Amino acid sequence: MLSFVRKIPMKTLMFCIFFMLIPYTYANSQKAHPVSPAFANGKKIVLGLIKGVSKEENTAFNLMLEGGAFLVHSLYDVPFIEATLPSPEASDQAIEDIIAQGANLIIAGGGFRISNTMDIVAQKHPDIHFVLLDDFAKKYRSNVSSITFRQNEASYLAGAVAAWRSRSNKIGLIGAMDVPVINDFVVGYKAGAYKIRPDISVDVRYIATQFTNVIPFAAPQEAQTMADDMYDSGCDVIFGVAATSNLGIFQSARNHMKFAIGVDSNQDAYAPGLILTSVMKRLDMAILHIVDSARNGRLENINISMGLKENAVSITSLTYTEPLFSDLELRQLKMFVLKIIQGVIHIPSTINTDPTQHARGDDGATQ
Repeated sequence: MLSFVRKIPMKTLMFCIFFMLIPYTYANSQKAHPVSPAFANGKKIVLGLIKGVSKEENTAFNLMLEGGAFLVHSLYDVPFIEATLPSPEASDQAIEDIIAQGANLIIAGGGFRISNTMDIVAQKHPDIHFVLLDDFAKKYRSNVSSITFRQNEASYLAGAVAAWRSRSNKIGLIGAMDVPVINDFVVGYKAGAYKIRPDISVDVRYIATQFTNVIPFAAPQEAQTMADDMYDSGCDVIFGVAATSNLGIFQSARNHMKFAIGVDSNQDAYAPGLILTSVMKRLDMAILHIVDSARNGRLENINISMGLKENAVSITSLTYTEPLFSDLELRQLKMFVLKIIQGVIHIPSTINTDPTQHARGDDGATQ
């Protein structure tokens, strides 16, 4: 019989328990609107999962999405149908295909890249409920919801971690594109780093800006070229916010024996000891919330903002790098989490969660 039990330092164990005990609650970002008619009268849910745009199925983002689908299947026996989009242009047909197979709750992980398409398809299928992840919907029709994430909160923690371990006083971030959802990571990362070291230098670069003819979320070779240059120019920690492209950053980190930070799912094992932590976007928790709301007749046509308080973003528990941090630093990290949840620490954001910015749509729903 295989055994996976190993000795865990008490400091590591307490750190893991702390993050596991963050309250599992949810907060709506807008005033309640009519509940979707899609699941009236106890209609059985069939989940249709549209995974993020990528040439590869097993990106960190998509693995977290898939984990959520398996979670609700195991908890509630909800069947699911999935499709991975090779390009945004393929999203229309992919959604129609899984609807034709019987899906009546569509969760789309393509964010801003498929929001227009989802709005068009939602108009054609008023009896199907659509949920867009990682961006606001174009219109909050009676059958449309969305979830946005406060990734700036977990990125603040990553910035602190990077500043603590930097010896050059220069850290970096490589983002896939210069867009609001990526820049929300950027401003949080900077704020956390500046909290620890007000004079630290933060070098931010975007794959799509430097390489215009690639899919920026699936360009590991180009990302490695950028990381090589940044490490050579003095950065000793690089936060990768670029999906599969992060693999190139991690290879560069191994080649230079310098630190990196992962994103979306737990990427720490890609370079144990060199990836300080990963900023996790808990898409699985978002899917659990959506399905739970649908099952209980509470799935509304609103945007829901989820962050540390809702256990929807976090950093990993420093599985391979905990010995690099002092007890004081680990205690301070825990305190940052609590203060963010309590609203004591206010972190800049590039995501507008003000519900007054979303007017009503043509069918009386918000847009």
